[in-house]
Amino acid sequence: VAPGGGVIKSIHIVSQNSLLNKGSGQPLVATFSKRANGSSSLTTCAAVSMTTVAANTVMSGTFAAAGKAGTLAFVKGEQILVSLQLTSGKPTGNKNYYVTVVFQLDQTNLD
Repeated sequence: VAPGGGVIKSIHIVSQNSLLNKGSGQPLVATFSKRANGSSSLTTCAAVSMTTVAANTVMSGTFAAAGKAGTLAFVKGEQILVSLQLTSGKPTGNKNYYVTVVFQLDQTNLD
């Protein structure tokens, strides 16, 4: 839940497992969605496409507004969510992901 207004900036992902499939990188999409306070409706707002990498190597991307509801902004009280999707379904198996999402908060009225 957002403590104040702001924008989503970037995402940084690393895994101790190789995220390659037969030595090749695979498409990975991170999607930023939000839900207004009191609403059950989730709106997709931004996304970033990346290519998977070898173990212990950082993948980074900068979000861009997507679709009709495209925005990087959020307001206080909104639920903000980031999901990851391997769009090719590969690599398979269990993987550990360590994710850092960077947000820029408007701190002028942050309690």
